[in-house]
Amino acid sequence: MISIIVPVYNAASYVSHTIDNLLQQDVEKEIILVNDGSTDESLSIINSYAKIHPCIRVIDKPNGGVSSARNVGIDVAIGENLMFVDSDDILMDGALAEVTKHLTPEIETVFFSYQHVNDSLQSLSTIQYLSTGSYSLADWISDFEHLMSTHIISCIGTKVYCSRIIKEYNIRFNQQMSHYEDISFAFEYLQHIDCLYFINEPYYKYVHLNKQSLFGRYCNNMIYAADFCFNNVNKITGAKKSQFYAVELVADCIDNEITRSGVSIEEKAKRLSNLRNSLIFHNYKGPTSNKLYATLILKNLFYLLVIVASTNALLRKYIAFAQSYQSLIRRRIHGKN
Repeated sequence: MISIIVPVYNAASYVSHTIDNLLQQDVEKEIILVNDGSTDESLSIINSYAKIHPCIRVIDKPNGGVSSARNVGIDVAIGENLMFVDSDDILMDGALAEVTKHLTPEIETVFFSYQHVNDSLQSLSTIQYLSTGSYSLADWISDFEHLMSTHIISCIGTKVYCSRIIKEYNIRFNQQMSHYEDISFAFEYLQHIDCLYFINEPYYKYVHLNKQSLFGRYCNNMIYAADFCFNNVNKITGAKKSQFYAVELVADCIDNEITRSGVSIEEKAKRLSNLRNSLIFHNYKGPTSNKLYATLILKNLFYLLVIVASTNALLRKYIAFAQSYQSLIRRRIHGKN
């Protein structure tokens, strides 16, 4: 049996589509719908499904965030394997039947590719990685930078996990994190397996509705979340491979404080000073090529100058310079004078 855990929060306009899709997956399954304090008709809708379909279980809980909802699902799941699906996403028809063919006592974990689709389910892009087949964990992550660029690990629905491993090692989503919690969970899990089966087919359909708005919100504990995530990644890859990921995380943290926080320049400087003592900043080795340097500038990495500024006057000077230089680089990359 596969336990499919679906957090539901104010998803009345689209959750039925996701449930219908999961019901069509021709495998032995339980669908655990965790209502996370919805204020719309979501609970009524999912309860109506549970009355008709014995494989559906509904859990109603106060709002605690997506991580707490997934953790509640883990706690009650009875399937030998489990996976997570967002309440507006779907799976390719027949996906789980294909996955179960590759679940064996030796290989208890299956990963697969995914596809970005719009709200009409038209393909926006297909994300793929290595050829279909069984891999040792070391081989599968050997091209680590390429793997991370696909976001296959961070995309929540691209994995069928072994429940025994999750429960034996008490692997849970960190409820203090509103960023990186999915990738951190995956890497904590990967610490306990030696091999996996990878299917290079877009079995998961990541539906673009309103998710992108989440990425522009300010996160008040992003440095903590980035450190926690990087620590789990580093345990798998080692420092040499994960250095580039530290660059990405530092970029996100700087962008979060500089462009999303909406506080005074003095407060931004104070918050950024916390980055100096972080694990990710300790592992940040800086850009290694002109191309990467330009890319990092576009991601606000040039704001690293802000961190080393020693006075408010210098701080204002560096921020102004960084903003001007960022605009210049952007124009040059796009072929504008």
